[in-house]
Amino acid sequence: VSPSQPQAEIELSANEEEFYKMSIQKLQEKFPDSKINVDFPKHSEGMAPEMAQAKLQLDGPNELTQTVSKSLLVLFFEQFLDPFMILLNLAGLLSLVAFFIDMSVTLNLWLALVLFVVVILTCIMSYTQERRALQVVESFKNLLPMQSTVLRGGVEVEIPASELVTGDIVILKGGNKVPADIRLLVVSDLKVELASLTGEAEPIGLQSREAAPSADSEISAHNIAHSGSMVIEGTAVGVVIRTGDRTMIGQIAFLT
Repeated sequence: VSPSQPQAEIELSANEEEFYKMSIQKLQEKFPDSKINVDFPKHSEGMAPEMAQAKLQLDGPNELTQTVSKSLLVLFFEQFLDPFMILLNLAGLLSLVAFFIDMSVTLNLWLALVLFVVVILTCIMSYTQERRALQVVESFKNLLPMQSTVLRGGVEVEIPASELVTGDIVILKGGNKVPADIRLLVVSDLKVELASLTGEAEPIGLQSREAAPSADSEISAHNIAHSGSMVIEGTAVGVVIRTGDRTMIGQIAFLT
C-alpha cells in the first residue's frame, strides 16, 4: 500500500462491528466461549480445543484466498478480450477494409494504424498494472506467520496460524508477526510496524486496552493489532476478531 494512499481507503466496510469501541466487558459478552478474564486478561482460559476445531470447520482456515495461477502470456492476451478493446479492434479492421476498397483514401489506413496502436499500448499498460497487483497480493501472504501462541482451555499452546479462529486468545511478543486482527486486552510497551497497511515504517505504540468510542478509525484507536503487522517490541494478550479474508489486509488484497 502506498504511503500516499488515503487512510480512508483501507478502512473496513461500514457493516463491520466496531470492536475498538467495545469495552473489555462487552468483548467478554461478545466472545463467551473465550472465557475472557476481565480483571486479569493474561489469565483468560481461552476457547476449548474442541470448540475451536468446530469453529475452524465452520469459518475456514485463517488464510488469504489463493489467486488463480495464470501464465504471464495468458494474462497479457486476456487484456485484448476487454469489450472496449474488442470494439477498437473492430473499428480498426473496418477502417482497414475501407482502405483496401478505396486505396486512394489513405486516412482510413492511418486511422486503422492509430486504433491498433492504441489497443496494444492500452493492453500493455493494463497487463502491467494487473501483474503488479497480483504480485502485491502474493506478497501479502508472506506477511502472515506460520505459528501462533494461543490460550486453549487454560493452556498456552503453539498452533499453526492457519488454525486460528475468532475468539482465540493470542499472546504476542517482540519479533512476532500478528497472525490475525486482534483486539488487545492487555499490553506492555507494545510497538508494531504497520508498513503493510499504511506504508509507514515508523513503529506505532499500542498502549490502550480500553474502549475508544471517540476514535475515528481502528488504526487511530490504538487498541487493535492488525494481521500482517510486525511486533517490534513489548508483549500483549488479545482476542482474535477477524481471520483470513475478513481481516483488514485481506480486504486490501481483495480490492487490489
